[in-house]
Amino acid sequence: MAEIKRGDIYYVRLKKTGNHIQEGVRPCLVIQNDKGNEHSPNTIVAPITTAIKNKLATHVRIPYGRAIRGTILCEAVVTISKNSILKNRKSDHLSEETMSKVDEALKISVGL
Repeated sequence: MAEIKRGDIYYVRLKKTGNHIQEGVRPCLVIQNDKGNEHSPNTIVAPITTAIKNKLATHVRIPYGRAIRGTILCEAVVTISKNSILKNRKSDHLSEETMSKVDEALKISVGL
């Protein structure tokens, strides 16, 4: 598998863990730092939905013109095994500007 980087979007097989949790094969944004991605068998992702969602402070819209369209759900982050990432299914890499918005949404989500 290619090197996983923060800001990459991959298709991931997510397992159902409770009510209102994203599940199945879906796009996810890698939010774990690159050192963690380099050394750990796991990574941390935020699921992406293509459904139109009520805008919450923890939601970040992916800009038009990207390979994936939708909303990043920063309130639904999950740690996954890298084995859950579907091989050769990297879809995109988000800009620093969009990742800054993700950082702000993550801060709100965890109360920082």
